[in-house]
Amino acid sequence: VAALSASNFGRKDVKQQQQVYTDEVRALSAAQIDRVTAHVLQHADEVQNLKNEVQVHASVEQFRFGLWVNLAKNPRFKTISIPEIGFVSELPKSLALASIAVRMLHVHYDEFTRFATNEFMSVGGIFTVDLLAL
Repeated sequence: VAALSASNFGRKDVKQQQQVYTDEVRALSAAQIDRVTAHVLQHADEVQNLKNEVQVHASVEQFRFGLWVNLAKNPRFKTISIPEIGFVSELPKSLALASIAVRMLHVHYDEFTRFATNEFMSVGGIFTVDLLAL
């Protein structure tokens, strides 16, 4: 508590330590997201739907997660739609025929602006889409 007191807010060492803690929490969160993704991918055949795809999503106040796994490899199923998290995308035919997964993640914090070398910053959070080869 002493490190967060009003008299310490201007101190550079306290700000640096707070950034270290923030980075550690975000690294732990990213590791947990990776573990959840790996678990779903390992058990995808158990949770597939009638179109031979897997759609998993979760949403809380400042975090949205979605995972789509292509088990069908059917060129007719080229649209990924997960309305619960507000995600819709079209796949090119080459990806519709591939063994892939698409992971979507929206967080309301911006971990990238502090590394920017220009005046631009994120407004509304960061939306990340990962294409994963199976």
